[in-house]
Amino acid sequence: MKKITCLVLTVLMIFMPAFSLYAGAETQNSQSYENAVPLVIVRGMDFGGLYVDYGTPDQQSCFKGIGLTDAASLLINTAINLKRNNLSHSIALAAVDLCDDIMGSFACDENGDSVYNVGYERFFGSMAQFPEKVASAGEDKNCENGLLKGAVDRFGADKVYYFTYDFRKDPYILADELKEYIDLALAEHNTDKVNLINCSMGGVVTDCYLYKYGSSALQKCVFLSSTFYGTDLTTEILQGNITVSEESLFNLLKGILNNDFLIKFLKTTGIIRTLSKVANTLIQNEKDFIFDEFLRETFGTMLSVWATVQPDKIENCIDYVFGTSELREKYAPLIKKIHRLQNVLSRRDELIKTLPENGVEVAVIASYNSSGIPVYESSVYHTDGGLDTRWMLGGATVSKLGESLGYTGEYVSPDGCIDLTDAIFPEYTWALRDAGHVPAKYGSDSCELILSVLSYDGQPTVKTLDGFSQFQAVDKETLNFIPFPEK
Repeated sequence: MKKITCLVLTVLMIFMPAFSLYAGAETQNSQSYENAVPLVIVRGMDFGGLYVDYGTPDQQSCFKGIGLTDAASLLINTAINLKRNNLSHSIALAAVDLCDDIMGSFACDENGDSVYNVGYERFFGSMAQFPEKVASAGEDKNCENGLLKGAVDRFGADKVYYFTYDFRKDPYILADELKEYIDLALAEHNTDKVNLINCSMGGVVTDCYLYKYGSSALQKCVFLSSTFYGTDLTTEILQGNITVSEESLFNLLKGILNNDFLIKFLKTTGIIRTLSKVANTLIQNEKDFIFDEFLRETFGTMLSVWATVQPDKIENCIDYVFGTSELREKYAPLIKKIHRLQNVLSRRDELIKTLPENGVEVAVIASYNSSGIPVYESSVYHTDGGLDTRWMLGGATVSKLGESLGYTGEYVSPDGCIDLTDAIFPEYTWALRDAGHVPAKYGSDSCELILSVLSYDGQPTVKTLDGFSQFQAVDKETLNFIPFPEK
């Protein structure tokens, strides 16, 4: 049980934890929006979208996936380490070897540059030039592809642009690539405005774009499950504040097992408490070793990950991840870039809050009522299945999962879990219960909400966007709207 728990925790620490054929032809819907400005969709982190030796006969995915054989391999190698070498870190070493085999190709160097020859599928042009992509999009439940296909249906393939990128790279530099897409859309349609929707990790790319180039080219800016305000997940883990509370583990198991009797049994018998204690003992004994042997040179060198850290905690994170003088000297170029990002992030309020004042129509859409990855203290609060709801909603007040805030109000959800009063844009924010991360399943009510925000003439608000309430309960499978459950 201890070995299995270690594997689960190690994996959780690592994973943060992104048509019909169109060749410019317009559908009936798209004809209604023939005067719409171009749309640029910024996708998020996509582990399966990066390839070593991309475009060659030797191409292979950077992410090799995890299966039962990998778990078996962990157990076998742990036993071998114990028997042959009597290693004090036998479990962690086996886990590191396994993770390195699965994800080692993501590694970056002391400059934040890829260690390996990594590439990805790029779509520099409107989707009218990429009919094969449009034809295959929309098959996944929660992904940008569903939004992509829906947008092509609504606005026409010639007006939709899809910005993909190497998510490990410096968002400060990725902002230059985003500008190229925006400039291309402007030029191809002889206009001075585009609509921009940033999904998940695309939020920090958008932050950097606004910092470097301003908002004059934007008509609408939509933040969808966006990291535009960072996350607690990366902030805590990169400080070494890794802990598994009984409460967060209970929330996770409740969502996975979906069996009230079994969950009650595990809790009342103290099994969950025991698992929590065992997990924390393993973490405290092994976290530094795992950082040294694996996490630093993979996720610790991804500048996009650093861009999701709260700016006032970046120095604490640097002290933990690069805690020795030797490490600080080795990673000095990377640390310099981290500080550059810190300068951008410290101006987020100024950059984002002034968008409406600069004539940009904004909207924030995110989800809640999912358990967080149970390795940091605030994972007991609402997440969208991976990232912290309060930051995806721009600084909302949220209850602990399974609890209520205990009061009502104009911007409080019917279930009492979310209060948007102090969020950055309470009038322009929609919160979806049980919708998950990037809730854009093709043809769903959730996707229609996003498209309606984009096609609305003027600034959409929670009072003027007909047919869509500020708070919506969502069926987890269909992503269609359902009544809120009774309290």
